[in-house]
Amino acid sequence: LTLPFARREIVHTKPQLFRERKRGITLRDIYTRQEIFLEDFSTIIDMTEIDLLLRREMRTLLGDQPKELRDTLGNLALKLIEPTVTFNSIETNARRVAAMQDVTPLYYTVQKGEIVVRAGTKINEAALLKLQALAELTSKKNRLGIIAGYFLLAFLSLYLLYVFVVTNISGNAIAKIARRDLLFLGVVLAVSCLMIKFCVMTAEAFQQKYTAIPPDAYLYAIPFAATALIVSIVISPPIASLCAIVIAMVSCFMLEGRFSFFVYAFVSSLVAAQEVRFTKERKTIIRAGFFVGVINSLFIVSFCLISGDVVTPEMLITIGFGFLSGVLAGVFATGVVPIIEIVFNYTTDIKLLELADLNQPLLRNLLIAAPGTYHHSILVGILAEAAAEAIHANPLLARVSAYYHDIGKMKKPLYFVENQKTGENKHDRLLPSMSSLIIISHVKDGIELARRHRLGRPIQDIISQHHGTSCITYFYQKARDLQQDDEQTVTDQDFRYPGPKPQTKEAGIVMLADAVQATSKTLTDPSPSRIQSMVQRIINNIFVDGQLDECELTLNDLHLIGESFNRILNGIFHSRIEYPDSAERNGNGKDLDKKQPLADPDFSHPDSQDRQGDVGSLGVTKSRAKHSAA
Repeated sequence: LTLPFARREIVHTKPQLFRERKRGITLRDIYTRQEIFLEDFSTIIDMTEIDLLLRREMRTLLGDQPKELRDTLGNLALKLIEPTVTFNSIETNARRVAAMQDVTPLYYTVQKGEIVVRAGTKINEAALLKLQALAELTSKKNRLGIIAGYFLLAFLSLYLLYVFVVTNISGNAIAKIARRDLLFLGVVLAVSCLMIKFCVMTAEAFQQKYTAIPPDAYLYAIPFAATALIVSIVISPPIASLCAIVIAMVSCFMLEGRFSFFVYAFVSSLVAAQEVRFTKERKTIIRAGFFVGVINSLFIVSFCLISGDVVTPEMLITIGFGFLSGVLAGVFATGVVPIIEIVFNYTTDIKLLELADLNQPLLRNLLIAAPGTYHHSILVGILAEAAAEAIHANPLLARVSAYYHDIGKMKKPLYFVENQKTGENKHDRLLPSMSSLIIISHVKDGIELARRHRLGRPIQDIISQHHGTSCITYFYQKARDLQQDDEQTVTDQDFRYPGPKPQTKEAGIVMLADAVQATSKTLTDPSPSRIQSMVQRIINNIFVDGQLDECELTLNDLHLIGESFNRILNGIFHSRIEYPDSAERNGNGKDLDKKQPLADPDFSHPDSQDRQGDVGSLGVTKSRAKHSAA
């Protein structure tokens, strides 16, 4: 079957060969180095014709054999036949350069107002060259399309940059970079540059093999936005924007300084960093990839309009490859982020989604060992999430951190009032100093549990900061009441948490939500006015105590946080109608005895604080020694 094709000239496909049929081709034997010039291509066949000839030959020779045998032999024979004539691009380009150098350039000058050719006159070679040059300057490019392309390019660039700056950078400092972050960024950028180089080399290889697709289409399919997606999810969008500049510069250098690819890579990376600012579910990354693909397509349209191209099949193919770039970036980031979480021990929003599952072993242990603390933590999470959404902080981090902020109470649950069922308070038999040490220890125990269960640095920091350096006023006042005249003066420093104070907005929100939720349990008549007064008093006392000095919460943020707390607490303590059987029991004098709730020593009760912070507006005080509210 293969013998008739052993001495035939075989090419892979004929379209590339037929482009040279007017000029002919040179065939060179790779063994003898002999060359022959060929103008007649009728003797050359391609693989498609071989397939047809093989099947016809099999029907002649093996017509009486089963079809399965014929198909098997045909496929095997087709595998054994390979093209014997291949295109040598290196030698062809070298000979073209040599031929160009041997030709003496001939220039024609066209003066202004000169008649190139008169009507009815035969066009010679010189006139034809002049007409072609004029056509390239005038009719080839559509001026209206060029203007539209520049407008679209400028509008998209400026609008997307404006949205990114307003959302991420305006009013917020770029996140602090630790050594681990520098190592991660170095690794990611190095790997990204290598991958872009590999993609460029692969695109060049495809350009030579598949000539039907426009050469630039393969380059537009490179997922430039993948790096920004990953860095934005793992660290922050502002850092991802800086990486976008680096990736765009590297891409521009690798693509022979083509500025269009600098703009293309930079804007797609910027959009990717913006779209995954808060990743509340995994499909957000894929959705961001699709949006990046749409933006890529729009930029390709603007590039085509600037270059004067109209709507052609090649342009549509290039747009499709640009959309594919965004999709590939989203898919790649989805697969790589979990690996980065394990290798570099990062806590991304994806990891926070897993930790937010209430079936996590640590939360289930908290429910069993300290059910009151568990219920308190869930409510604090609701308050913290609403407050974070109100001030555009990270609501997912605030909620998850609130779930775990009191896990240290599992070691000594009965020393905290929310877990005391019988009404017996173990602190009644302890000195105030010993009680304060037990209360304070839950922060240290919580940090140890968080490290053991690998909850991540952000959650560990909030656990250590959610009380700041606040004073345990309940035991401080009790120690002062028990103090004898001849004893050393009791100071509030002995009853303060070791800190540090909240360093982030989310940590400050958890501190406020913790105090507000605990205090709300002491309200005997939780009417809207009482709730609002209580929330104002708690936030003011924490502000006056200087606990919010090291985080980025502003007075306007505190106002919005207070409003969100009021809304949530009013929903929790909404009034109910009195049912008839309940009214009958009340009339018969069988209603239950009402007891005042026990004071929670885990926070500073507002009624026992200095009333200098008890004013009408959030964050405004009558007197403050160190901090002013100006």
